[in-house]
Amino acid sequence: MSRISISKVIQGGLLASLVMIIGEYVLSYWVLGEQWEMVLQSHNMPPMIPAIIGLFVFMLIVLGLLMIWLYAAIVPRYGLGYRTALRAGLLIWFTVWYWGYSIPTIMGLLPAAMAMMAINWGLVEVLLAAVLGAWLYKEKPENTPA
Repeated sequence: MSRISISKVIQGGLLASLVMIIGEYVLSYWVLGEQWEMVLQSHNMPPMIPAIIGLFVFMLIVLGLLMIWLYAAIVPRYGLGYRTALRAGLLIWFTVWYWGYSIPTIMGLLPAAMAMMAINWGLVEVLLAAVLGAWLYKEKPENTPA
């Protein structure tokens, strides 16, 4: 059994992170921008400031790295390839996007239509990020010399 290549996890994870950062930017500013402003105002919250946006970007970088590490960790069981990447992506999507938007929606903090848009958008975004990140993560065959 081969070891996880940390350098490949970082490469793939950063690509996956970039895909998610771009996706979240488009969603948050172009698709749901006005709705997000209304939600923040309705809860007496300040508008997004650069420090908070920077924190979200950092969190997406960590999430991309985690997703490709997860992919690398399950490769011995499921094999290299897009199907394994989709498995890793689905787990990340379910635990972050589905749960993350479902709870505030159930509590009445987010409109259901807005949450559904974000959940569905996130599914496409995360699966694309997982496949692209996994594409960069390539292990050497077992018996190949270093």
